[in-house]
Amino acid sequence: MKRLKTAMTLLFGVLIFFTTTLSLAQDWNAPPFSNDGHWLDPNNELSAYLNHLVKQRSSKTFSSQTSSSSSRHCTSKYKKILKDQKMVINLTFGYSDSYGQTLDSEMHQKTYEALVRPCPSKQHEICRFKLVQSQNNDQVRVLQKSVLIPPHSFLNPTSQKKKIIIKVKIAHSSHQNKDQKNLDSLGFPSQTQKKYTQWAEQNFFDSIEGRQTDACDICIYYGHARDGGGPDFSPVPQPWRTEEGKPNYNLYQKYKYNYSKLISALLNNHKQPPTVVGVFACYSHLHFWKHTTCPYEHPNCKSKYNLKHFSKKTEFILTPRFSQFFNWHKTLGILLDQSIGFRCNEYLLQNYQDLNELPLSHKNTAYQSNQNTHDNEVNFLEVFSKQKEHISHPLSAEDDPTEHYSIYGKPQF
Repeated sequence: MKRLKTAMTLLFGVLIFFTTTLSLAQDWNAPPFSNDGHWLDPNNELSAYLNHLVKQRSSKTFSSQTSSSSSRHCTSKYKKILKDQKMVINLTFGYSDSYGQTLDSEMHQKTYEALVRPCPSKQHEICRFKLVQSQNNDQVRVLQKSVLIPPHSFLNPTSQKKKIIIKVKIAHSSHQNKDQKNLDSLGFPSQTQKKYTQWAEQNFFDSIEGRQTDACDICIYYGHARDGGGPDFSPVPQPWRTEEGKPNYNLYQKYKYNYSKLISALLNNHKQPPTVVGVFACYSHLHFWKHTTCPYEHPNCKSKYNLKHFSKKTEFILTPRFSQFFNWHKTLGILLDQSIGFRCNEYLLQNYQDLNELPLSHKNTAYQSNQNTHDNEVNFLEVFSKQKEHISHPLSAEDDPTEHYSIYGKPQF
């Protein structure tokens, strides 16, 4: 009888526990989970901005009209991409150090979460991707989604629905989110960080060169330009820093190692060059469209190249101004929304033209690192003034910290 009483008491306690837990969960409004069981951050700014773009498209104030010539270019572009019934997007976050922290692993994770989240509505296209491959402790992830192209549309003139595959490969560069923790006692990248750098470099440059299993259609780099040194996937070693601990841009401008690797990758792709290459980094138009460099394998070449040399086969998305980390979700959100939604360049450009200016008249906490190292708010006008000192080219009176991207080159697809 005592055992039965004890058992009933325990059962009653368990019922109370689960009832209370369920009630709390309902009151807390628990965040959603992805289709692979991962908890999703309800404050993901990329997901929120993608929701905004969906809402904006449904409003009457937003125009997405295109000219007939642009429409023909748009159709040819996507038909080229989809000729093998799939679209492959490669997004590599460079080593994004800022105020002692690295931001790329967080941006990578939030991009992943935005892709795998449940679809909020039928109008949402960037959602419900499935993780099909993960490498190096989730540093490199491959996600995939099947999409049906409706009949009698500009990409499918037939009377039957057309199935295609969209693959998105994302990678980041930093091992830990503190810059100093990625360096050894001598101030050089740690052994673990070297592996992360190698994986990120391979992911980006191999995608440009066409050395991956799936040829990359849209290859994107987001990170630092190192004032012309090129896309960077590694912390700045101590010998390459100034006395103040900042990057010594004179060395990056002199050697341009990764810019040379980018040129080599484009030169070596003889089969299927990427349709789009985006370099989302400060002054990428000036550094890589105008300025030239030698291929990595031939540092003493006579003929130098820049991205303009390849613009007959590839579109390039670049900026003549700053690229700010606090705007990363808008910068990449616009690109993903255009590409995965098969939208034309006018849609991309209109959104980039509207990309907001830096708030110069007030202070903003977007650049804060953590409470222990950088409690003060940052005045973006002061940040811009300080950054001007490290830029290797003269800035005119028209230069300002407004962020704006554009498309360069118009290949005949």
